Formats: sequence, structure tokens, C-alpha cells
Amino acid sequence: MSFWYPVPRVAILAFDELETSTTATSYPTSDQKYFLFANTWRFVRLRVVIEGRIDTSGQTAYAGIYVAGSQVAELSWTETSYTVKYVDITAPTSPNTTTQIGLRFRVTGGTGYFRMIEIYGVTQ
Repeated sequence: MSFWYPVPRVAILAFDELETSTTATSYPTSDQKYFLFANTWRFVRLRVVIEGRIDTSGQTAYAGIYVAGSQVAELSWTETSYTVKYVDITAPTSPNTTTQIGLRFRVTGGTGYFRMIEIYGVTQ
């Protein structure tokens, strides 16, 4: 008897290691970083990975993840040293179109820093 377990296929779609910082206490109206995504490989979800930190104890830094201008997820940091966090979102499935995946940043106080942004596509 043999068993077959499907292994998810993963591909890195976008990578940006340029540090971004913000002191804004609300999300801006446009994306601060964005990536164009065309779902030609039929990904079912995207994993957004960000390394971030806040410079002031007791404050929080946030990264909002947007798809076509609408917020779909949010990551937060209370750590004062860089920490990697991630969130999975449903991949846009519109055929033959390109969708903008955007990131917007805010803090409750102090300065938030974000670097090493990665987006992966997962097929299962």
C-alpha cells in the first residue's frame, strides 16, 4: 500500500530588502510599497512576510496588506528589535489580469521600521 501526499508548491514572487520607516498614526491613502501580481500559476494563497520593529517600548507598528486598494490583512509589532512575521491571504483569481498587492504602514507612536518584505505564492 502506498500513500501520496500532495506537497504544496511555493514560489517567491516578490522581494524587497530596502528599509522603510514611518511615524504616521494612520494608514496613507495610497500604497507605500506595491507589487503587481498575475495569477498565471493558479496560486490559491499568498504568504506575505515582513521583518519589522518599533523604536519605542509600549508602542505598536502596523503593516496593512491591501489587494486592489482594499485592506485584507494586518501585521503588528511591539518588539523593539527586528522580528519576522507573516500572514496568508487568498490569492486574487481574476484570469488574464494583473492585481496590485500593496503595503501601507502606521504606528501608534514612535517610529516603525520595515524591511525584508517577501511575497510567496502557494498552490495548495
